[in-house]
Amino acid sequence: MDTPVCEHCDFNQIDTAEHTLQDCRAWSANREALTGIIGDNLDLEIVTRAICEKQEAWFAFSQFAKKGNA
Repeated sequence: MDTPVCEHCDFNQIDTAEHTLQDCRAWSANREALTGIIGDNLDLEIVTRAICEKQEAWFAFSQFAKKGNA
């Protein structure tokens, strides 16, 4: 059964874009590469602005999304 709860985290964290970008432990290795380009604040507004303004940020974000939580 599909649920909105993150399958990787404890405490019934809701699996949202914000959770994946900012908190989910399964994405921590990929998050480090992303924050190296965009910065530590991965608020959706800041990430969206960065990927629209800088090609390097768009590439880092697309790699983050492509790699998944592997």
